[in-house]
This record gives sequence, structure tokens and C-alpha cells, in this order.
Amino acid sequence: MTRGPRVVFLALILIIPLPPLPHDEQQIFGEIVLNSDDPWDVKGWNSLVEQGMTPLRQLNAHEMLVWAPIDEGDIPLRITEFRGLIDEYETYIVVLEPRLDVKEKDEIKTTLNMIGLNPKTVFSPMEGSPLSEIIQITPSNTFSDWWQFVEIVHGIHWVEPVLETVGRNDIAAAIMQHGNISGQPAWLFGLDGSGVIISNADSGIDRDHACFREATEPGASGSEWNNATGTPGQNHRKIVFFNDTIDDWDSPNNQNYRHGTHVAGSLACRSIWEFSAENKGDWVNATPGEGTSISHGARLVIEDVVDDDGWQIPEIGELFWEASSHGGVIRSDSWGDDSTEYTLRTSKFDSWLFSVPWSVSFVAPGNTGAEVLEPANGLNVVSVGASAKDGTNDLWTLTPRQSTAQGRMGVTIVVPGETIISAKGDGLHDSNNDGWRSSTGTSMATPQAAAFAAVIQQMVETGWITGNDSKVVVSSNSLRPDWAESVNNNLTEGNLLLASGFTPSGPLIRALMVLSADSLEGGRQAELTLGVAPDNQQGWGRPNLSNLVDFEYLNNQMNNSTVDPTTNIWIHDSFRMVDNNWQSMIESWVEGNPLDSVSNHHWKGEGAVGPFLSTTQDVVWKMPLVNGEDFDARLVWNTAPNIDSRDDLDLVVTLPDGEIFLGNDMVGDGVRENVETIEGVHIPSEILKDFEYLELRIIGHQINTGPENDVVGLNGDKIGFALAVKGVDREEVETMTPWSIIIQDEGVNVEQGGGSLDKYWFAVMIIIVVFTIGLIIIERYKISTQMEVDEFMTEGEPSNHDSDSLPIAVAPHIGDDNE
Repeated sequence: MTRGPRVVFLALILIIPLPPLPHDEQQIFGEIVLNSDDPWDVKGWNSLVEQGMTPLRQLNAHEMLVWAPIDEGDIPLRITEFRGLIDEYETYIVVLEPRLDVKEKDEIKTTLNMIGLNPKTVFSPMEGSPLSEIIQITPSNTFSDWWQFVEIVHGIHWVEPVLETVGRNDIAAAIMQHGNISGQPAWLFGLDGSGVIISNADSGIDRDHACFREATEPGASGSEWNNATGTPGQNHRKIVFFNDTIDDWDSPNNQNYRHGTHVAGSLACRSIWEFSAENKGDWVNATPGEGTSISHGARLVIEDVVDDDGWQIPEIGELFWEASSHGGVIRSDSWGDDSTEYTLRTSKFDSWLFSVPWSVSFVAPGNTGAEVLEPANGLNVVSVGASAKDGTNDLWTLTPRQSTAQGRMGVTIVVPGETIISAKGDGLHDSNNDGWRSSTGTSMATPQAAAFAAVIQQMVETGWITGNDSKVVVSSNSLRPDWAESVNNNLTEGNLLLASGFTPSGPLIRALMVLSADSLEGGRQAELTLGVAPDNQQGWGRPNLSNLVDFEYLNNQMNNSTVDPTTNIWIHDSFRMVDNNWQSMIESWVEGNPLDSVSNHHWKGEGAVGPFLSTTQDVVWKMPLVNGEDFDARLVWNTAPNIDSRDDLDLVVTLPDGEIFLGNDMVGDGVRENVETIEGVHIPSEILKDFEYLELRIIGHQINTGPENDVVGLNGDKIGFALAVKGVDREEVETMTPWSIIIQDEGVNVEQGGGSLDKYWFAVMIIIVVFTIGLIIIERYKISTQMEVDEFMTEGEPSNHDSDSLPIAVAPHIGDDNE
């Protein structure tokens, strides 16, 4: 159903231009839907502005919701949404349509006040911002009395009730390293999350627990005089930053007491006793034991958001900005409201993740055994289900098993979430405790997944997983922990070929996680038997590091030789910064309200490797195959927070014989997928045995547009992506469609993946010069005939004057017990 009393066709506006429409006192404005024969773009957006109308948001590729003149008494056909259960609540949130001016927003508040709703603005975006104004209302009458009026007020997007927020490992670490319940092969190569910052908002942390404190006891090495806990900061071994503005400890009188300490332990626990033993050369007692996190080398940003009155969640932008400002890409959040709706909070999660690609959020979807709860139903978050911890393919009974209310896959991945052993808080500030406790639920699974992601981030930053980058020789002895031989006396010595590395974007972390995942086919969840991933119960499956690096094979192959650990895996990240200066980039955007300011940036991808795609643009790679291996590809992107019109990329893989495989078309019926922000292709080796290579294409099928050309964000018309591929000869992957990298506003054509332009740069420059001279000659001829041509062109027809940095795509031819 469309919103607005009529649908207007854009072609009429372009053929018969209208004079600007002033917002005067006599003219009444409201939402209408404009329909365009061609997909909306920046030019179309700005043509509406020139006519005196205000584009609000896209409804799909061809429909735009617009603020424009209406007749008095017109009622919106698409009435205001209510996102929640119909009931009586003390307080509600009213989300206005974006981009309304101050006068229009004031008029809506006046209307709400006349209805007796006592409106109060709780967030007002900066001028030009793509975000919505947020109004809080406290009705003085019953829902049925006031809703009949609110649902027909122009300018309101949706209304939702204000709900109470609630909270939602050594064996687990072993399962995620190689699928078995014992042994940690990744740790033996130093892959433990070292150098990575993970952020977490929860009930606080018992800072003097052995997982986190600086010294074994007061006065011991690492203590501050008689303080064994230590002061959080850059020099603290575990806590980089601790926000205690709401509360300062995981205390017994707090709601969900011990929840935060348990979660923090799963994220980064390494016992101070083991740490101390390692410093003393006691390798046996230095060996990681019970309760150790898979990313025990990581450090934490802790935000205590629970006090005596319950969960007090700050502005979402403040939480994310606090993480980014301290170098954190990964977030773990095991909380939310008991709602399956796409809430304001969910929208804020998606807005930050879309606007700041160097961030990824792992969210507990609740212990419902049914549908996913907010904000785990976000378009860009990682929703984490709970699997068993016994080495089987089973899922925990109460992990969600249904699609989201918006029609997307319910969970993204599953990780062990049953009887997870982690740090036990005791509420005391100076007990120096070292107790453990067991807990079950998606709240426990979520930090396990975030910890796994920290190891993925470390692998990219230290060059274990890469694209066509140069390598350096690194000694295995420089990577292995000193205690390694005490747990495995069959370790070999040798060298590894590793790249320089870079900080991965959130989409790349997600791509590598789902690429690593094992399908849990044949496992059970209560009475249900699992099929082949992906599906609503297991998502893409259970992550397994050994699907990225065969650690046993690597150890055997080294043996005093030099080995490349991942020759069959190739990655590409549009958001990879040439100078890896992502943190300073975000800092340059933030001014005032963090979410508002980052959402309103005008970044065109300067300093990033790209490419960034708009509607119909594409990029193609030729990928040589590894004989005898299956081919797997995972494409991941973040979309604008628009559930009516998601940004949509297509993954298309073509074999030399013309056979085509579409992203997420697991049954091979030739139907393209248009709902998820993760697309995958799997081709068994038996199908590939007669081929040496294949072609992989990414197409911008439908990208939301804003008012500015080439901007990567809510104000623009382009998005980036991440791609992770397995089963190819990494060094020979070749880019077939070069694109521009923008450095300090200067476009430089480079070819990503193949390095061909590096080898033949001089010849390429000669071709470009000759081609440019040819264009000048042609353009002179075009100018001389332009008047004659223009007589036969209408304003609504494409004139193809503009060129793109990428070619136009060719349409494919299909052949606890929560605590």
C-alpha cells in the first residue's frame, strides 16, 4: 500500500516543469508518492527540490515519498505505522518523516498537543540531516481515543511504545577454532585477538576478578601500590576504557547482576594467574584453562548501563562513538526490548553501521524459541543464535528459529551458548576473586561470536587473510606463545608469508565469519531436524576458524620451510583505507550529536580502495580456480535503515560454459534474492572440474539515493561492500573493471586484485592520453551538432551526457535460560 492520496508520475513533472511551490500559509502540504519510470537518482531527487517539493525517502527503486501540496482534508492512504503490541503504555515515541523543515515539525507537535498527548522533542537533527525528529508523548487519554487521530497526521512515519530494556569457555573456544571440543590450534599460532578492542554495554564488570585485574594480589607485580585491580586506560592489560557515568560496578542491587561480568569474561578473559605464570616462565601454569576466551588477547571498552533502577541505555550514537574513539570496531550487546518490531533503536543501530562501516554489532536475539527480538532484527547487525557445547550439531531449544517480522533470516550465525563457563562477579571491590559460573542463552552466545570476530579482525590486520598484497616472511617462533609446547610437543618450526594487513570493515568481518561457518545439517532443535545452511534456525551455520586456515596442515607443511597459510582465500573490502586512518576519518565527522553528525557526512570514499556502487553499476573479477576444491563466495554490505527500500546488491557467478549461479539461490531455480544483506554462492568441485576459472560480478541492483552524487552514505547514491572467496588462486585473481580511488579529491585509476596496472602503467598512461585526445576531437564535433540534436530530446529522456567510474551492469541471462 502506498502513502499519500495519489501517485504522481515523474515523467509529467519533467516534461511540463512546474514553478517552485512556496510553503505559504494558504498551501497545505503532506506526503504524496511520486513514481518514476526509471530508478530514482540524485538528478531526480534534486529536480523535485527545484519544483519546491521535499523528497523524504524512497519506498522502492521507482517510488519516492515526497512532501508536496495536497488538498485540504486529504487523508494519507498509507497511514502512520504503530510498531508494537496494541496496549496502554505510559510513554510512546513518535518518529517523524525525515527532512521536514522546522515549521512543519512544529505544526505536527501542535497537532499532537491538541490531541492531548503532551509532546516533547527528545531529538532534533541538525539542518540537512537525513535523520528523523523524535518526539516523546505521554497521553492523557486511552489509546483508542487518540490513535484514530494520530494515524492520519501527515509527517509521522511511525509510533512505538517505550518498553523496559532487559538483558538477554574453553570448550566453546575449541569448537569455534576447529569444530572439536578439545585443542586450540589457533592459539598456538598466536591468534587470540591480540591488538583488538571489543566494546560492550551491559551491567558493568567486576573489575577485580582474575579475568581483568592487573595483579594477582595487592603489592604483586602489576599492582598500583596496594591496588591489584588497576586503573582502566591504554596501559591496562584488559580494560582500555570504563564508562561509569551511570554505574561503576557489577553490583548485587543492579538488575541482571553478574550478567555484565560473565559477558566480559567471554569476550576477553585471560586469568591473571596464567598471565603471571607466563611472565615467570612457568609454562605449565601459563596454559589457558577454564573460562578463557577465544580472544583472550583482546582488550575491552566497558560501558556500565545498569543501575539500581534497571537498564539505562544512553543514546546509541554515544555508545558506538565511544567504541570508535577508543579504536573499537566490534561491539557485543546482549540486551534489548521484548519487541519484534523494527524500532527506533534498531533504526539507530542500522544508521550508525551504515554511516560508519568500520563497525560491527553482535546482538542477542532473545531466548524466544520463535521470533527474533529488537535490535537483533536490524538490517546490518549480526544476530547470534545459541548452539550446543557438546560437539554435536544441535541447537539450544530456546534459540530463535523464525524469520524476522520484516521477512529476513532470523539469526545470522550460531555459536555455543549452553552452559558457558565465564567470570563470576561477587559485587565486592577488593576481594580479588577468581570464581566461575555457568550460564545459558543467546546472551552468552553473543559475546562468544564477538570474540570469534576479534580473531578474524586480528587475522586481517596481521595479514593472515588478504587479497593480492605483497608478503613478508614471519618466523613461526615469533608468533607462538611461550607456553605452546607445553600443550603440544609436535609443533614444527618455520616461516609464514603474511601481508601487511589493514583494519577490516564490519562487512568484511561478517563475510569471513559466514564463509568460515559449518552447516549443522542433521542436528536437532527440540523436535526439529536441521537442514543445510543458511536457514532461519542456524543462519549461515557455526563459525570455524579451521575453514579459513587448516592449522594442522599448516603445522605439518612448515617444518623449517616457508608457507603461505591462505593461498586459496581472497578478500576485497571497499572500505579498506589506503593509510588505515579509519579512526581519524570518523573523528573528522563527529561534531555534537555523534549519530546525527556521522549520518550527515558527505564522504565520497576519499582514501578508501573502493569501488562504491550506485544503481546499475557493477564490478567484475576473473578468478582462477584451485583444482579439486569447492568454490565459495560471500558478499556482504550494509544498507540504509529503510525497511521499505533496502539497498540491494546482486552476486552473480558465471562459468566459462555460460552457467550462472545467483547469490542465495541455493536450489538453483534462477531467482535472485532481494531481502538479505549477505549473499552466498557455493559450487561443488565436481561441477568445476572441467574449468580453470570463473567470473564473479557484483551488481548494484537498487541503491537508495539522496541529494548528492557519489556520496557513500545517507546523503548520497553509493554503497560499498566486502567480498570473501574460497577455492581460488588468490595471487592470480584479476580485476576486469578498473575503478577510481579518490585521494585528496583526485581520482586515480587503479586495478584492484590483479596488479595489471602496476605492471603496465606506462602503456596504460599512453592509452589514456590517446583516448583523451580522441574524446576531445569527438566532443568538438558533438558541440557543432548539439543544437540539432537537442531539438529532438525531451527533458525526461536520458541524454547520456554523464559518465560513470564503473560500466553499466549487463542484466544476467539465467541458463539464557537467560540469566
